[in-house]
Amino acid sequence: MRSSELRTMALRQKHQIDKQQQLLAAREQRLRFLKTQEANETAVTAEGERLRRLRERVEAQESKLRRLRALRGQVDLQKTYNVSLVPQQVITTARCTITFATRCSPEKTS
Repeated sequence: MRSSELRTMALRQKHQIDKQQQLLAAREQRLRFLKTQEANETAVTAEGERLRRLRERVEAQESKLRRLRALRGQVDLQKTYNVSLVPQQVITTARCTITFATRCSPEKTS
């Protein structure tokens, strides 16, 4: 082979190597982009899961709060009922105390 042919072959190989390096660089860049996309999607998925768990906790707490409020309402109602009974019991007790000497019976105090 002549030197001009060798130079032409070397030049052609250099162009092929440069082209392959450019393709490799483009593929590496694409791979970095895809890895970044995957990391972002993973983060979004994790955030969605975290928000779902938070919603479940909030719903559970709201349910407990509703039950507590219902119980508080029952307690308040019972207190009101008890308060309304206390004056009647005091009156009944006072009648029995007054009439105890005359042997207060439950039928007479009603």
